[in-house]
Amino acid sequence: MQDADRKVLWALVVALVVIAFEIALQRWESSEAVWTTALNALLVGSTIMLWVATRQSARVAERALTQLERPYVFFQDTTHENDTYTILFVNHGKTPAIIKSRRLACEYLERSPVIEDIPEHHFPKGAVIGAGKEWPRGKVEVTSEMRDAMARGAGRIYLYGELKYLDVLGNEHRTWFCRRFNRRLFILDDLTDSALNGYD
Repeated sequence: MQDADRKVLWALVVALVVIAFEIALQRWESSEAVWTTALNALLVGSTIMLWVATRQSARVAERALTQLERPYVFFQDTTHENDTYTILFVNHGKTPAIIKSRRLACEYLERSPVIEDIPEHHFPKGAVIGAGKEWPRGKVEVTSEMRDAMARGAGRIYLYGELKYLDVLGNEHRTWFCRRFNRRLFILDDLTDSALNGYD
């Protein structure tokens, strides 16, 4: 419960307590005053219950918007022309995703990729992926040097990165991905480590 909610609730409770004291102090020969005060107490009590129910409904609606209606952006695939690959993201959610930043790398490694090592590129305001829309952003190249290193060594060519975005309420979300090169395409294969592929 937020501070503003607590203040309102305490004010209503105090009002109810004050009315209860008024009833206790009333002279019982004045039955009309007693009944009037009692009705006021019932009114305050019903107001408290109505306020609580309204707040609960508002929280349920907000939770539905932030969880069920939020954007869900994922790395989808790559398209390529010769050795240049275009990265494709898709918003599978029901509301727009406001893009905040991206990390993207393609390189030969003999260790597991570390997404946080990639420099973060921030987008200007206005970069948006609509609900159900594709977003082709970012190009990488698989060089002949990478192919030679993969043929000679024990490592792999990895495509990996991260996308940060906001929902319409301003909450930040993140999706991260990693794929390995299999001579022609980038595939998910055995990359099951949650540090390499996931979302929040």
